[in-house]
Amino acid sequence: MNWKKKQKEITERKEIVEKDLSTIKPKLEAAEKALKKMDDKKMRTLKSLTNPPPKVKKALEAVMLLYTEKDYSSDWKGLLKVMVDPQFLKEVLSLNVETKKKSTIKTVREKYLNNEKEWNIDDITKAFEPAGLLAHFIQS
Repeated sequence: MNWKKKQKEITERKEIVEKDLSTIKPKLEAAEKALKKMDDKKMRTLKSLTNPPPKVKKALEAVMLLYTEKDYSSDWKGLLKVMVDPQFLKEVLSLNVETKKKSTIKTVREKYLNNEKEWNIDDITKAFEPAGLLAHFIQS
């Protein structure tokens, strides 16, 4: 095997990964910073959302699917019970996507993130700020 060729391939891959990381990392840090600004009071206002706007509902469903790997699309009350837990935000911030099932990540992308009609961070945030912050974090 040609070691110089192999080393060149490794160096090229490393450069690609570092470039990708340099574009992703600032987005993730911004999303984490935004989530840290969200307080428990804002999260408790979720309880008052008995019939949320569709974009808000979809955003929170996506967050919950990634967080719990359970589909809450037909269980709004169950979704709220999990999200109003005082530890919820802390746990979402420490979420390690690499430990999630590939099928869950694929579902989140296909059902939510790639749905341009319903997944617009600005629209979600305008409808309900905490949902927008969580959506921004999940998208990162």
